Amino acid sequence: MLKRHFACLALALAALGLVSCGDAPESGRAIVTVSDINAGNPISSSVSSGTDDVIAMEFRFRPYNTLLEISEATPHGDILIESYTITWTNGTIPSRTEESSFFLAVYEPGVYGVRLVTSAEKTAVTAPASLVAHIDFVAREMGTEHEIKFSTQATVNFTN
Repeated sequence: MLKRHFACLALALAALGLVSCGDAPESGRAIVTVSDINAGNPISSSVSSGTDDVIAMEFRFRPYNTLLEISEATPHGDILIESYTITWTNGTIPSRTEESSFFLAVYEPGVYGVRLVTSAEKTAVTAPASLVAHIDFVAREMGTEHEIKFSTQATVNFTN
């Protein structure tokens, strides 16, 4: 009888162990950063220009586990930044989400243009003003549904 209880206890612990390992693997799988914004130059936007302002951002990506062999067939081979949302500090400009398709290979920097301010959004700003844009990016590992989220911010000086 004791053997049966021990066997049932062992099976219950094994089943509990399998259930507890069901945490989402996408949390903590990679590090993505914005390593450079506008080539290190201050961001300036003229409210009277009537054009959108696109600035260059350099992105870098690497997996947390550097002991893995990285290839196109394994996770962490490449990622795709699918969208970004820009939220302004004082709420003068409403938040906006843009779709994107920025491709990043592991350990290789990638430079892409991010539309920071549209011409329509500039009409809400009274220059001169200095506003901070918080940018939240959503990326996905290629070939999977694992999401990676990361953020940055930039100060924009609005002029006439």
